[in-house]
Amino acid sequence: MSQSGVDALIAQDLGIVNIIKKYFPSLKLHASAQISIHNSYGLLEDQKAGFKRVILSRELSLQEIKIISNKTDIELEIFAHGALRFGVSGLCLMSSFIGGCSGNRGKCAQPCRRRWSFNNKSGFYMSPKDLDLSKHIKELKSLELTSLKIEGRIKNPQYVYSVVKAYKALLSSSDENSCRQAKENIKQDLARTKTNFNFIRKSEDIFTPDMPKQIGLYLGKIISVTNNSFTLKTNAALNVGDEIKIVDASKDISYKAIILNVKETLGNYEIATDFVFARQGMHVFKTSDIKTAKIIEYIFNKTSIEKQQFIIKENKISTPLFKDNQIAPKLFLKVDNPRRTPIIKDKNLSLIFLLDRSTIKNTELF
Repeated sequence: MSQSGVDALIAQDLGIVNIIKKYFPSLKLHASAQISIHNSYGLLEDQKAGFKRVILSRELSLQEIKIISNKTDIELEIFAHGALRFGVSGLCLMSSFIGGCSGNRGKCAQPCRRRWSFNNKSGFYMSPKDLDLSKHIKELKSLELTSLKIEGRIKNPQYVYSVVKAYKALLSSSDENSCRQAKENIKQDLARTKTNFNFIRKSEDIFTPDMPKQIGLYLGKIISVTNNSFTLKTNAALNVGDEIKIVDASKDISYKAIILNVKETLGNYEIATDFVFARQGMHVFKTSDIKTAKIIEYIFNKTSIEKQQFIIKENKISTPLFKDNQIAPKLFLKVDNPRRTPIIKDKNLSLIFLLDRSTIKNTELF
């Protein structure tokens, strides 16, 4: 892996850490936020375990991060932008308890984003806003961190493009106009309402009980419906070709649609889409901007052309060695789909098949 260009591995499981140190001693290890490092004691233990960088818990404040950083010279990384969790980083067992899908193993079913009932009332009581520290760049710079983490899991390219570009501008420029434009770009990240969480002081306003879980720029509620169009009031810019999400909050169901035509009159937008089941009172979110999508497509195509100008040579990856240069014993690889075995040609790998009804049904080996 180190020879294939991987910079480092983010790890949570200490068993994996020991395997990496044994078989791939040249690889750097970064401690995942899932380890839940929220004080200097935990950080020093991670340093002893061999981690070169630690991703601190989202729940820490500016002052707590300063205290931790003053007690170590290890690389530190913190979350600056993206989704928050209802449970403490790495310690939430809700998804595992309810549906057997462990959030600590990358299988979170996001129960905190669903509608819940309590005392004859229902709402999204456990759905947090998104973290946004773009207004605190000065404080972030004072921490002398190695890296800022922008959460991008299950996010579209437009989100990644706009947010990363904005933070890069904020960190590298002190020009007021550039910073103002960067902050405006962050507002268009098509995600949830924002909060600075606990960074400056503990926030009492981090949940959106009246707002559905869907990600996107909130446009408003549908005021009226006529044939294949509906009307709503919004301050957001809308274009033909933009992708929107229409949400029935009462049923916690969402529908994707494309704007086919849009007319604006005194702030009221009449929007025609390819979705015919819009109803008065439904929430509408903008999830994709056609203009930004074209910019990203241009960048992607340009990058692809530039890459074609280089001849990529396939490097032969050597068998991992122990420190005394003896060949290591076979490594084991878990495979959840036997159909993928033909692409695994390394003779030093022993395969472990995970068999259940679905894998047996979807394979021709049985």
